[in-house]
Amino acid sequence: MPIPTGTFPGAQELLSQPPAQWYETHAHVSRQVAFYLWHGLASSTRKTYSSGQKSFIDFVWLRPAYLNHDGSFLPASQRAIMEWVAYLGSRKLQPKTIKSYLCAVRSLHVDADLPFSVCEAPVVQRLIRGIKRYHGERDRNPKLPITLDILQRLCAAMPGDTSLKDASFLAAMKSAFAGFLRCGEFTVMRAESFSPAT
Repeated sequence: MPIPTGTFPGAQELLSQPPAQWYETHAHVSRQVAFYLWHGLASSTRKTYSSGQKSFIDFVWLRPAYLNHDGSFLPASQRAIMEWVAYLGSRKLQPKTIKSYLCAVRSLHVDADLPFSVCEAPVVQRLIRGIKRYHGERDRNPKLPITLDILQRLCAAMPGDTSLKDASFLAAMKSAFAGFLRCGEFTVMRAESFSPAT
């Protein structure tokens, strides 16, 4: 199957291949359909969803009573979802985090083409509201922007005889400030994933 190509924005990200397992679990459709289904979510969204999905899957595997009769975890039963949500509440996860975890589990169902209306169930919403009322919500600690004054003080605090590493750090700070960049737009998580070509 020819994989779509082009010079549109984000082409590099879209050209990353779905894992082989993705094609195996979507064998009922063409590879092209499976390819586009994979790219229906941004890789950053898939990465974000992975925490919630792993949490749910680990929860039910460790508690076989919440698995389906055939031993599968999908489609998730309302009982499994409610017990998992209560478990997350007992670990003092924020209600907003619990809701985002539910979105991640919904995405698992979409990927598997399974119906999933459990998280919209009034009883699940009341459960989350109960967690919120009992534990409360922590105050947010927003990250404030770096102003020009703060940037100038950071740069002034650097030693006069800068090393290559310090010079690179200064250049990164100034570029990020000038370009209104987020940290992920000018840094990499692991050094081995850095590519000067991109």
